[in-house]
Amino acid sequence: MAGGGEDKDIVMSPPQKKDDIVVLMDDAQLMRLAILLRNKEEAIGRQMKFKSPEHLAEYLDCVNGAYDHAVSLLRDSSHATSDAHRAAADDDDTRRVIADDLSDYIKWGLNYGMQNIRNCSHRLDCISKIRAHYDSVVAELSGRSLGERRLRELAEEMVAFKESMSQHCKNLRSGSSRALSKLYSMALKQENVKFPDLVNKHKKKLGFHGEFSELEEAEKLEVYNSIIDESGRAKVQKRKAIVERSKGVAVLVATAGLIVWDIYTAEHTLEATVHRTLNVLSDVGQFAVQVAVEAAVTDMLVDVELGVFVVSLAGFVVGTAAGFLFAAVSGLFMDAIFGSGGTAPPPVENVTFHKVITPPDGMALANRIYYDG
Repeated sequence: MAGGGEDKDIVMSPPQKKDDIVVLMDDAQLMRLAILLRNKEEAIGRQMKFKSPEHLAEYLDCVNGAYDHAVSLLRDSSHATSDAHRAAADDDDTRRVIADDLSDYIKWGLNYGMQNIRNCSHRLDCISKIRAHYDSVVAELSGRSLGERRLRELAEEMVAFKESMSQHCKNLRSGSSRALSKLYSMALKQENVKFPDLVNKHKKKLGFHGEFSELEEAEKLEVYNSIIDESGRAKVQKRKAIVERSKGVAVLVATAGLIVWDIYTAEHTLEATVHRTLNVLSDVGQFAVQVAVEAAVTDMLVDVELGVFVVSLAGFVVGTAAGFLFAAVSGLFMDAIFGSGGTAPPPVENVTFHKVITPPDGMALANRIYYDG
């Protein structure tokens, strides 16, 4: 069993509530979760009435791509067999510790992608970002001329990223964690605070100037972490100096951005809005949604109802029974939303949206794997 007994004791304890996330750190269990997600998503695709065989093929490519990326990253990063561990000399304790923390970070990231993200395109984008970060660390770790100072910095980075990813993974869809956001979200709703206003308030609080989209990635992360901290969702350790020098900061901006959006919408009748939107679009036909989407994103997030609608399109809707499905675009949507702090509309040109039945729930599947074996 990969990951060691200590990790298992820490991260595989039973959840506090039935809907709290269970983190899988065993390779075989993560592999099973990836397979179950792929099989269920493939089955949904074959049940749907796509407009053309090309659209079905695009969707299936996305499903299999998300699966392939998850499996290859799991295999490449596994303890004791990973490129990072091979790069660590037997007598180099620092490199070996970095390799161990890197492997754990990847497993937290895979849990995040497979349990918290219900859209295969967005999952593929998330895991691709983590893969790019993993490759950059392995390449640096493999350099035998790496100086002692940079080696210590890299060790600090991996601890910071592992701990940050574990926080994001556990606090995004966990029922116990989401309950902490409700009063905060209710106050925002009563005061009619829009998402860009919330982001701008914390940007100014931290002393950052200019448009949010023009900030450095580490500064954007600091803004989102400030909101997470103020909401009570989690206590975020401030490590800007560590993460800003890493190529993996884009991963944390994306994951923290989703938590902030979920905090913001905790009391905004998310499910009712999605169902109402679906009912309206059903009157114009399954594939005639392009105009509705473009109209919604024109004033994106100025009206919270429109903002909820847009994020439902991105496939991240906690607890909803229906949603939208699209391929090869979700990452662009999320990057546009969270890279701009909610001020820039996501790209909708040449995008075909498909109404879909309930997407597979990786969190429920992980619970089943954990308890049923």
